[in-house]
Amino acid sequence: MSRILKRFVNRPAEGLAMLMLAAMLMLVLLQVVGRYVFQNPPPWTEEAARFCMIWCGLLGAGSALFHRADPKLTKGLTSARALPALLLRAVRWLAISAFVLPWLIYGPGFVFRHWFRATEAMNWNSAVIVVIVPIAGLILLVYAFAQLVGWEQRSGEGGGAK
Repeated sequence: MSRILKRFVNRPAEGLAMLMLAAMLMLVLLQVVGRYVFQNPPPWTEEAARFCMIWCGLLGAGSALFHRADPKLTKGLTSARALPALLLRAVRWLAISAFVLPWLIYGPGFVFRHWFRATEAMNWNSAVIVVIVPIAGLILLVYAFAQLVGWEQRSGEGGGAK
């Protein structure tokens, strides 16, 4: 099951996060060059870089959870015995669920409200930007559930992507 999550969920999410990071860096570079070389930065680059940062950050959070690169949440799992480890995984899942469930519950309404709004500088449909909130929430919840029931990558426990 871990291979399925990695292939169909994590790999595309990581790829999109890396693409958003590269786009954000290029947009910030364009903004800096426009501001300090030409004294006339394009007005849309700051907004586009912000949107790339939102997508990159939320998708990157899912990747960090998938690879257990969140040491404060997983530190006790590597050293605990069987029953305490199960209890720690359950508490971890509850904490992540409590954080993410509002994204899933209120996310569709949030996206719908943004459907009728446009961004300031680029005049894009705002829903295109905020749709990542429920998507990232679903990804995080799936990863947390997979780790709760033991579908996670055991090689990644204790920190860092491999």
